[in-house]
Amino acid sequence: MLYTIPTIAGNRILLPLADHKSRVLILDIMPGKKSKILLQYYANKSNNFWKILFTAYREPYHCDYKVKKQMLLRNGIALWNVLEQEDEEYEQANDFQTFFQMHSTITKIIFNGNNAAECYNRHIGYRNGITYTTLPSTSPLNTWKSFEEKVLIWSLELQKNT
Repeated sequence: MLYTIPTIAGNRILLPLADHKSRVLILDIMPGKKSKILLQYYANKSNNFWKILFTAYREPYHCDYKVKKQMLLRNGIALWNVLEQEDEEYEQANDFQTFFQMHSTITKIIFNGNNAAECYNRHIGYRNGITYTTLPSTSPLNTWKSFEEKVLIWSLELQKNT
């Protein structure tokens, strides 16, 4: 499924990266500033998301965003954010009802960190028929686990879906 990139009040938003074979949805809260500018998930090179996923799937790491997206889709992974917009006083959740109607193959959601899980629960709530798992955030600000520990935890969880 191809999406167009809408602009809301001057903000460019990242639409879901998903196709008809996606079984697992990885969710974060919101894209960072660089991701919004480049319209690429995890565009900030200090975030280890892509390195962890490539390592988990035992594939050579690529900087090319097209290759990154292909790797996810090939492995049945969808990627999105809980929030469409956020400012100091307001949070607007993405339209998960429509997403799940369009992607009924999703059977598992992996939250990239506790904050994403809490935000999803606050705005969306859990659905029957979907398994939910919270993994350590791939953010460099999450220092509770080393890179190697994160790779191991993410790898074990992702292997359950292949």
